[in-house]
Amino acid sequence: MFWLLSVAKCGLDCGNNGQCEEGRCRCDSGWSGSRCDQKTCDERCHDHGQCNNGTCVCVQGWMGTHCTLGKNLNYFFDLQTSENVLVINTLNA
Repeated sequence: MFWLLSVAKCGLDCGNNGQCEEGRCRCDSGWSGSRCDQKTCDERCHDHGQCNNGTCVCVQGWMGTHCTLGKNLNYFFDLQTSENVLVINTLNA
């Protein structure tokens, strides 16, 4: 007796970061793109930046790893209260 199994081929190379399911790459967490070859960025990046393969590229006027710091904002740590303090720099606004 012989059994014939039908296995659908994907035809896509999803690399090491995803699996092919029903003709499309299903990416692992932290990866995106049609072939799961692009690193994702933190969700905060999309507010003031654009994700470029895992690196958040900030629009003008914003900075930081996730583009969450305005360039006219300064933070410092208050040793007496143990809190971060926000200072708005209006001279360069």
